[in-house]
Amino acid sequence: MRPFFITLIIFISFQSLAQVRKFIYVNEKYEEIDFNTFSRKVQSELFFVSEVENDTAVFKKIRFKEFYGDLTNRKKSQLNKLFLKKFNIDSTKIWFIHYQDSLPNIQLMPEKSGIIYLDSFKIRHRHVMSYEDDKKIIPRELKEYKKVKNLSLLHFYGINKGYPAITEEYKWFKDYNLILKKTFTDGMKMYRAIIIYPNGNFVVYAINKPPFEIKKLLNFKSFKKAEKKWRRKYEKYK
Repeated sequence: MRPFFITLIIFISFQSLAQVRKFIYVNEKYEEIDFNTFSRKVQSELFFVSEVENDTAVFKKIRFKEFYGDLTNRKKSQLNKLFLKKFNIDSTKIWFIHYQDSLPNIQLMPEKSGIIYLDSFKIRHRHVMSYEDDKKIIPRELKEYKKVKNLSLLHFYGINKGYPAITEEYKWFKDYNLILKKTFTDGMKMYRAIIIYPNGNFVVYAINKPPFEIKKLLNFKSFKKAEKKWRRKYEKYK
């Protein structure tokens, strides 16, 4: 019986260690912060939280839901030249960019869209899209935003695992050398959508917005108003 008790003690010890893992809170600038500061930032609704853990600690990282900024003249000029040379994209227009790290292999996509539950113990799931449904998304977007003046709706990807990048209805552009990703990542993940004005003003966001909110951001006056509101709120919770 003795080996059994030794095994039990070891098991309990590991369980105890797991229960006392340190929580480390990290802000949007990758600086460690205390729990009270972390909580205050989360309550501001400007951020969401990413969690990473190892055997000794749980890291809770603050990330922007959306972020307003300005490209330098040099950076915007570089993008203008690249987009014109590679894709013949007009730099005098507003760029509304949807970004996907990787385009899937259509052979591995399900025949029907649905939800997959990742395990049977937690309420976790992910939405899966069939190719037939997925290929309808961009044409719907083009129709939704076709009346917005001075707009280029663009779709970029990092790598392509086997998805038709060009069809009669739409076109995906490759992010050569990951220029966009390097410019607009938050250090952990690429933002899903980017709006860039000809003067270099931009907003990026990680969580999808409804079309009526996006259309407001595609109007420069409304964009600047939203930016001012965001900056005022961010100053409060820095």
